[in-house]
Amino acid sequence: MRINVNDSDTGGMTGSTHVSDSITVKGYFAQYKPGKNMGNYRIRVNEREVDANYCLTDGCRVTISPGKLAGAGE
Repeated sequence: MRINVNDSDTGGMTGSTHVSDSITVKGYFAQYKPGKNMGNYRIRVNEREVDANYCLTDGCRVTISPGKLAGAGE
């Protein structure tokens, strides 16, 4: 299936990618962002925050952004 991804680590570019059917947010993150800590990011699907076990669906829009912006709260 195909999903749309907006990832701040890639300059905020939005792109479409193929993923396996019934992949979860956690599975996607582990596969496409190896070595990164999922807890350091806000992950939304179709503009809603979801948990790690949320199952992605064909055509959904995934947004990945840092949980804390650099310089915030200093």
